[in-house]
Amino acid sequence: MSNDLSVEITGLDELGAKLDSIPDKFAKRIQRVALKAGGGVVAADMRARCPVSPVAAHKDSAPGELRDSIGVTVHVDKDLGSSVAQVGPQYTKGLHEDSTHDPGVYGRWVEFGRQSGSRDGKTFASVQGPEPFIRPAYEATKETAVEAYAKTANALIDLLVEGGKE
Repeated sequence: MSNDLSVEITGLDELGAKLDSIPDKFAKRIQRVALKAGGGVVAADMRARCPVSPVAAHKDSAPGELRDSIGVTVHVDKDLGSSVAQVGPQYTKGLHEDSTHDPGVYGRWVEFGRQSGSRDGKTFASVQGPEPFIRPAYEATKETAVEAYAKTANALIDLLVEGGKE
C-alpha cells in the first residue's frame, strides 16, 4: 500500500495548449514556477496543521523542527506530462547522526503513528498515536492548489506573450 497522495489536474486543456505553443525552455520554467506555487498552498496549510512538541524529541533537535522542514520539491519531466510537486517534510541529508531523527523519517511516524520497532538488535515498544497533518492539509487545499497552479502558469504565459509583442 502506498502512502503517497496525489492530485491529477484535469480540465486544463487550454493551459496545456498554451504550454505546447511556446518553446520547451520557457514551458519548463513556467511549469516549475506554477508547480511551486500550487505546492506552496499545500505546504503552508501543512505547516499550520503540523503538531509541535513543547520539548525537543532528541538532543540534536528543537521544537518545531518537523514543521520547519516542510517544503516543496518540484520535478519537471521532459514532456511536462509527468511533472510533480512533492510537498512534505524534507530529508536533511546527514544533518543528524541518527537517520531516525530526520524530519523526513519521523514525519511519517507522526502522521501514521508508531507501535513498536527494533534497532541495533534491540526491540522497543514506543506507542504513539497518529496525528495526521499531511493528509488533512492535502484534502483541504487540493482545489486551491490547482487554482494557484493554473493562475500562475496563465499569468507567466501571458507575460511571455506580451513581452514577445514589444
